[in-house]
Amino acid sequence: MNKKVNDAKALKSKPGRKGVAEALTLNSFNKRRPAALNCLLQKFQTRPTLDPYNPGCANGPRSITVLSGQSNVNSPTNQPVREIKPVREITAHDGVKGKLSDRSLSHLTSKHADAIGIYDPLPILPNQKATKYKQVRTRINKENKKKFGDTLEKILEDPNTKVFPEISMRGIAGHGYYTENYGECGFFVGISTEDRLAGYIIKAQPISEVQLKALQEKNKIN
Repeated sequence: MNKKVNDAKALKSKPGRKGVAEALTLNSFNKRRPAALNCLLQKFQTRPTLDPYNPGCANGPRSITVLSGQSNVNSPTNQPVREIKPVREITAHDGVKGKLSDRSLSHLTSKHADAIGIYDPLPILPNQKATKYKQVRTRINKENKKKFGDTLEKILEDPNTKVFPEISMRGIAGHGYYTENYGECGFFVGISTEDRLAGYIIKAQPISEVQLKALQEKNKIN
């Protein structure tokens, strides 16, 4: 017994061996310890040190670094990308084609249909906060979306609509069109030319005087 105690004390005196010394002391003086506790202590003593750069979650699976060419089936951001299907395709007067998905058509109709003469606004909510700029939300239905799409087609097919072949739309490369016929300072339509939205109309909105100046002088629009 004295030899084991002395061994434990010797281990305590060595740096980094505190856990081993404690385990040895417990083994020496608790020979009749329950088997379940033995198992628990054994798991704790042999548990690997966590990587500080990849700690994972407490009481949960550790995170996995996904290398190029691999896929992490447990990651929600790695789910298959949903295919975008166009519901309408318009050919502009310069031959460029612009597609509209149902989602983008609904979004653009809701936000900008009033600027091209479609007046079917949603009622203003009683608790809606006042904003600096006037915001009208148009009702989304088949009729309004068709009217909006028809007007976009009219704008893009008009030979008087000015073409901006290489522009930046909030950092996205695109092909733009500008007409003076709608809005206070005109109306802009932008088709993306990059990534998975290439060929899709991502902007169709009235623009301000500042935006028009940036479009004309810097080939960009925000």
